[in-house]
Amino acid sequence: MRRGGFTMLNRWISVLPGVLVRSNPNIVIIHAKVLAFLAQLQAAEQRLLNIEALLNDDHALNEKGLEREAIEGEVMVVRALIATQRLDFPQAIEFSRRALEYLPGGNVYMRSVITMCLGIAFRFKDGPAAHQALEQAIREADSPHISVSSLGHLGYQLQEEGQLHRALEIYQQRYASCQRDK
Repeated sequence: MRRGGFTMLNRWISVLPGVLVRSNPNIVIIHAKVLAFLAQLQAAEQRLLNIEALLNDDHALNEKGLEREAIEGEVMVVRALIATQRLDFPQAIEFSRRALEYLPGGNVYMRSVITMCLGIAFRFKDGPAAHQALEQAIREADSPHISVSSLGHLGYQLQEEGQLHRALEIYQQRYASCQRDK
């Protein structure tokens, strides 16, 4: 999904009655992710507080037929997105790793987003781990946006390491991907 899609989804959720949104954990989780993608980090944190309150209420979880582990995984996803955008890389690494443990293998989009977050966080700590995570995000992304973003981060990492020829190849691959997606 592109930024315009997240903006539209945010508008749709924002016009829903607050009671309806708060009573539906799936909408709250989706809204937290959308807000994090839009860099509305305080609002995303507020949605996380709503979700975490639900996690503390076993009766509500049972009543709505929700699995605690699945919701905890979604919380880790949002926390990883927020930490990455705040440039809190130790937290981004921790939350990304935990999110990947929870996310089902079939959730390719979110797994590639979180793998990209992991690669971004590792760029400032562990170059080889950053390469591995970003290359995995590029390979596994089912979204051109995530693939192109991961290519950009990988190119920048290579450039910082002085691997200018390889960085140029990555940037050319990114440019070609952008041209195909037009």
